[in-house]
Amino acid sequence: MKATAVAHPIQGLIKYHGLKNSTLRIPFHDSISVCIQALQTTTTVETTEAFKKDFLVVNGTKLTGRNRKRVEAVLQKFKDVTGYSGHF
Repeated sequence: MKATAVAHPIQGLIKYHGLKNSTLRIPFHDSISVCIQALQTTTTVETTEAFKKDFLVVNGTKLTGRNRKRVEAVLQKFKDVTGYSGHF
């Protein structure tokens, strides 16, 4: 399965102070933000049972270290919710 999503970034008008859950990036307090439609990010995710592990690339660069762990945390949540056992 392959899916692509387009998202528009937001700009915080009232900022939060720290994170309640740093793994899931959940803030202590709500913030007020506006969407900046002129800018966008495009993300494509593809699943396959053929890979032995997740293969993560952003802008042509293979993710490692902290950046990889941040993406893996989101993918693991997806796997937990859906029961999917393959790789991305």
